[in-house]
Amino acid sequence: MHLLKSLLLVAVINAAMNLSAAVGYDRALRVAKGNVNIADVVGNEKAFRRVAFTVATSNPKLNVSINPMPFAAAFAALKAGKVQIVVTDRLPSRSQRQKEGIRCFRYAIDPVLFVVKTDNPLDNISISDLQKIFNEDILSWEPFTKQGYMIHLAGTHDNCPGFRALNQVVLKNRKIKAKYYKLEKASELVILTTASKHMLGFCGFISPGVQVKLLKVDGVEPTIKNIMSGKYRPSVSYYVCLNEKSGKTAYAIAGMLGTSRVRELMQQIGYLPASISR
Repeated sequence: MHLLKSLLLVAVINAAMNLSAAVGYDRALRVAKGNVNIADVVGNEKAFRRVAFTVATSNPKLNVSINPMPFAAAFAALKAGKVQIVVTDRLPSRSQRQKEGIRCFRYAIDPVLFVVKTDNPLDNISISDLQKIFNEDILSWEPFTKQGYMIHLAGTHDNCPGFRALNQVVLKNRKIKAKYYKLEKASELVILTTASKHMLGFCGFISPGVQVKLLKVDGVEPTIKNIMSGKYRPSVSYYVCLNEKSGKTAYAIAGMLGTSRVRELMQQIGYLPASISR
């Protein structure tokens, strides 16, 4: 049962941060007209695209377009009023946000989890060791002899939750050349998974008879609290960013992601009456 709860961390976090649309947003978007241009720095971030697609298909008078854009160009376009929303996995500097009136709201967290078999004495692994495992200088294609880490990558494509965290934090954007790697340092099978339980089979990891446990990373357990606070490092946060030029419709779309800070801000600037904010 403990394992089941642990493997559902990703699903719980994303469900908690992607709530259903509030009545106020729904009303605002049903009567909205015109264009909302969105710059996607992340590249096909699925949670936000689902919201944008829902909005676009529910109101034919509202044209919502999402286009991939480099980080600097996206925020330059936001400043110039050419786009109303930027979806990103990293933030502009605090000084830039203050100077340009950019408001950024985190709406999802995508962690990558590491597990081993329960009879493995290994309890903790460092990010530096994880990164060394994928360093080409120490890769080996020899059969696994229990002289090193044997890593099984469950979720090596971007349809799997946690792939971006794996790619950025651990792989450092290097290409994965094979499923198995060896490092002359450990003594047991280490499995890396990036998915909640219902996604494990889809992402290539499904073995009901094997009992596994979560590893700490740099001594930090992957609890919801540690992941949301950023203390658990192998994770990526997704943000939606707007400014004063973004307008009511853009804020309503951002609010569909379920962030309470968007609701509070919309009430403050008169975009959303308090009586219909939930």
